[in-house]
Amino acid sequence: MRVLREASGKEAKAVARGAVMSASKLSKIETGKLGPSADDVDRILTAIGVSDGVKAEYMDAARAAATEATAWRLIQRAGLHKAQRQLQALEARMSLMRLFQPALVPGLLQTPEYMRAVLSRHEDLSEETVRRTISARIERQGVLYDTGKTLRFVITEPVLRWLIVPPLVMAGQLDRLVSISRLPNIDVRVVPRGRVWKRAVPHEEYRPV
Repeated sequence: MRVLREASGKEAKAVARGAVMSASKLSKIETGKLGPSADDVDRILTAIGVSDGVKAEYMDAARAAATEATAWRLIQRAGLHKAQRQLQALEARMSLMRLFQPALVPGLLQTPEYMRAVLSRHEDLSEETVRRTISARIERQGVLYDTGKTLRFVITEPVLRWLIVPPLVMAGQLDRLVSISRLPNIDVRVVPRGRVWKRAVPHEEYRPV
């Protein structure tokens, strides 16, 4: 949103006043230190004066982020390893899965080291929770070798470049992606940087048997 504000030529203080929030809150939102609510995004974009099309696009993203945050809290309460079991049960009943992941290597394709790095970003998770979740996710990966199922993954190029693990560990993760992509029932595709999106892409789609 900082890019939008700067492109409009408006000062941060003026936008903050128009959005009825403090300049410090706006700064934290622009620098990614604070996740905005859908209402925050609406007021900021209104204060900036963006077009209806741009506003609709950003509002969709804000609502999706809010939904993800709520889902994460519910999953934590139920137990992350239990959520993995639920996904495993769903995957056992499917014949086709399509998954789009713009930020991380999909869970079914992750190495244990990559899984730990992702989970360790959540400081409120205990070591026992991390261990049990990794174990359950590895067990889920057995579905990759079921040739009666088709799994199609689409990831973005930054996923391959983001070093959330040391370079050598990331090299192992990339090697796993290449190996898995050679399975007859697996399709892994990468969206290059600079690609213009014509429409929204759903994150997950399961087709039952």
